[in-house]
Amino acid sequence: GRDEADRGRHEADQGERYEADRGRHEADRGRHEAELWNEDIRYMRFPMVPNSVSLG
Repeated sequence: GRDEADRGRHEADQGERYEADRGRHEADRGRHEAELWNEDIRYMRFPMVPNSVSLG
């Protein structure tokens, strides 16, 4: 009984920590992509239409 409860609580903690880490990673990646986008804009000689080019 108690062992099961402890294991369940441990798994819940692991899950929450994983979600938090993944969320922070997503935020960091988004900020990094925004910085790259701003640098690209700075060096562009012509106006860029977002929908004309697919990145990826």
